[in-house]
Amino acid sequence: MLDFNYENLEHQVKAVESVLRVFKDFSTCPSRGGANPKLVFDSKLFEKNLEAIHQQNNLDHTQYTHLDSNILDISMETGTGKTYTYTKLMLELHRHLQQSKFIVIVPSLAIKAGAVKFLKAEATRTHFRDLYQQELGVHVVSSTPKKDIFPPAIANFVKAPLNPNKIDILMINQGMLNAPSLDKAYDQCLFEHLDRPFEALKAVCPLIIIDEPHRFKKDQKSFKNIKKIEAPWVFRFGATFEGREENLIYRLSALEAFNQNLVKGVQVFTHGLGQHAAPVQLVGANGYEARFKQGDQSFSMGVGESLSKIHADLNLTLEKISKKSVLISNGLELKIHDSIHPARYHTSLREQMIDQALEEHFKLERKLLSRVDKIKPLLLFFIDDIAGYREGGFKESFNALVKHKLEKLLSDEETREDRNDFYVGYLKKSLADIESTHGGYFARDNFSSDEKIEAQIQEILHDKERLLDLENPRRFIFSQWTLKEGWDNPNVFGICKLRASGSETSKLQEVGRGLRLPVNEYGARIKEEAFYLNYFVDFSEKDFVAKLTSEINSGVGMLGDPKKLSEEMIESVCGGYSLGVVELLTTLEEAGIINRANEFKEGGFEKLKAMYPDVFNKLRAGKIKHAKDKPKLAHIRKDKYPQIKQLWEQLNQKAILQYVGDEEAFCVLLKDFLKAYKSHFKAPLMGTKKQILHVKSTGAHYQSEELSHQAPLQNSMPYGEFLMQLALETHAQVETLHKAFSDLQDELDINLYLNPTTIRLIKAGLTKYLLDHGLKGGGGFHITYQKIQHSPHPSAFTNMHGQVLEAIDPGNLGVQTETLSPAQNYLFEEVYYDSTLEKENILHGFEEVLVFSKIPKNSLKIPLSGGGTYSPDFAYVLKEGSSLVVEVKGKQERDLMADETQKIAHAKEFFKTLSGGTITFVLQDQQTTLRELITQIN
Repeated sequence: MLDFNYENLEHQVKAVESVLRVFKDFSTCPSRGGANPKLVFDSKLFEKNLEAIHQQNNLDHTQYTHLDSNILDISMETGTGKTYTYTKLMLELHRHLQQSKFIVIVPSLAIKAGAVKFLKAEATRTHFRDLYQQELGVHVVSSTPKKDIFPPAIANFVKAPLNPNKIDILMINQGMLNAPSLDKAYDQCLFEHLDRPFEALKAVCPLIIIDEPHRFKKDQKSFKNIKKIEAPWVFRFGATFEGREENLIYRLSALEAFNQNLVKGVQVFTHGLGQHAAPVQLVGANGYEARFKQGDQSFSMGVGESLSKIHADLNLTLEKISKKSVLISNGLELKIHDSIHPARYHTSLREQMIDQALEEHFKLERKLLSRVDKIKPLLLFFIDDIAGYREGGFKESFNALVKHKLEKLLSDEETREDRNDFYVGYLKKSLADIESTHGGYFARDNFSSDEKIEAQIQEILHDKERLLDLENPRRFIFSQWTLKEGWDNPNVFGICKLRASGSETSKLQEVGRGLRLPVNEYGARIKEEAFYLNYFVDFSEKDFVAKLTSEINSGVGMLGDPKKLSEEMIESVCGGYSLGVVELLTTLEEAGIINRANEFKEGGFEKLKAMYPDVFNKLRAGKIKHAKDKPKLAHIRKDKYPQIKQLWEQLNQKAILQYVGDEEAFCVLLKDFLKAYKSHFKAPLMGTKKQILHVKSTGAHYQSEELSHQAPLQNSMPYGEFLMQLALETHAQVETLHKAFSDLQDELDINLYLNPTTIRLIKAGLTKYLLDHGLKGGGGFHITYQKIQHSPHPSAFTNMHGQVLEAIDPGNLGVQTETLSPAQNYLFEEVYYDSTLEKENILHGFEEVLVFSKIPKNSLKIPLSGGGTYSPDFAYVLKEGSSLVVEVKGKQERDLMADETQKIAHAKEFFKTLSGGTITFVLQDQQTTLRELITQIN
């Protein structure tokens, strides 16, 4: 079963750091009972910190400063990981400000279910244990048939003792927040005097997080109930604030998300039937009669009448009429002036869209499931014909079409020269049970008792790991717009919209379910490549690309007035205008825009925007596109491949990393690690829970109570079992581990920490320690590389026979592109790159270079100490016979992170072993030109 692997992504870290900076230098009062310590508010310090954050994040300080508000807003676009970010924030607030109790408020049951699933998943808990050595206590407020019982989730949350190794999170949806049960008095009291849930929550001074803030308007009941809790601080996380931001401290706009490749691009397929009937518009409604207009004709209709009276293809009935809208039998709500297109309901159009959606899906599926790290793609269909899908006609025709395509695919696959046996097996499993390839979820399913339907719903709504399991043939999902906020799956690669949206809606919201970057079969997010969501619409949305692009470009928000030219600005301008960094800085200095410290002179930022207007607030070309646009390829200059062939085949020779040294040498290293890391270990605590049986005339119920006394639980695992599991995880000898623990027993009593968490901590810590110390050696222990016999073909440039390819996927060379001419000695005809420095290298060949190339992503994997791999950027063949492999970093060498420095050191060792000194590995940083590196080699 797939497990998700989480990462600290830069934008998520920046969002959390921005919040923490708000509370810089704040003091706290001691906590009372189970309440959070209070943060002492200082208005001058608050304003000072806000101003610093706004300057750092380029936000308008005047617009986004509300000193009388305790709300802090964090704006993050759909698909960029809000749930992960606010979970990380809670743990950081616990680490830095000892805050232990948090309430997360969400608008719907679907969002609550998704958030609870995330917080309770073992992968999530393991990830955050490794980062913070903390546990997540999750209390979910839900309705209960016993109306006279104090809500147990709230009672347990309020009474939970403060714990240095745990935070407590209360999850509540909008419906429960507004339920009478939260504001009524109960016979049961907490702490002998708190008989109302809102009062009890107020007593523990919780911090509140609101998800999707546009659903909690301040003048409505929900927000008024939130105010009853009197939380010291409220953090609102959302993509949409509808202009109601208060103390906005961080913004990741849709424009930034797309331009920084934090989400998929969008490719739109538009279908039409040539001549089609005019749209039918709702022009009036009075509660009992609705008036429609088609062309010059008008129609009046009542509840229960069929729209086929207007056009034969509209086989739909009116189910409800209000004074402002009507509800149609397919679930679509039309408001006054909204339209419905008869041609959308023409059978041949629907079949045409489904056929192409399946064709594109299977084309992508073979490609993604043929990777070394397989990615399973999903395709969503939004439909009107629910009865047809659940009970007959539509499902039968869909099954027949899928069966036909699977049979053809299987026949083709079995005769291919590069036959993929895994994919053959996957197709056979699908063909054996066509209905297992798809499933659906619709609102009416909530009242179904069909076990098969219940299993589909469970998998689609709650078990994304199962849905993405490669043993599971389900890859098509049907719904009726019910999969909105709260449902997401990173591997949605297609959305086929077979039903109308009704009124004009956000195009970003429509594609939002498919924007997340995908994960591979190991649960790892793939963020180095360019992926696209295929979006299938009909003729009525032929302008979808233009509208989506306009929405992204117009939603960037208000920038502040930054004081300094940032690295991001330099890269954007250089990339957008084909400039070198030195050339740009010289131009800006001469124009009086910046000084030598890259600080803006008065009005400098506005002058910069005026000088380079295309860079600011503009979506990069190709991120949103029509499917009919010619697909882009990176074409190989075949006449140049022979010149790089020898180097390329050397680079594609495989090598394994070997640890050199006896067990005694490794034991020395292991003991050094344990001494350095022992402060991370936490003893599991044993708590006591009291349960009281209350008997009343209305019935009996248990009340659970966590008692504050906790004691260390020393032996949650036998020592022998602990050693065996640790040996399996670290690939170390049991005897070596035992010796290390025995030698250190005076400094580290491992018997206090015999639990699975310690095993995970040692594995994660030792991996990092080996990366940092594996090359240094010491005590006779070090690493080396050993070549193994292996054919260098097929490769990123060649087929299995060693013949050079015509072209490759440009996403493997870079996520940015421009219509520019690369240097004559570059291997490719087009320019694809990931940074400004890379682009400069591609555009400027040097006479000393015979041929050079960008190294495609994942084509060269250098093994690292402790696990993992690393890939450099460029390969150069010099005219005098030597070869150069270059790692490009858009910052100075002294600013490299420790892991980056170690990876570069491993690469130097790798190439020294692999080539016997004929290949030189070098680092090109922001202050080093390629000319200087080539000169040093020559």
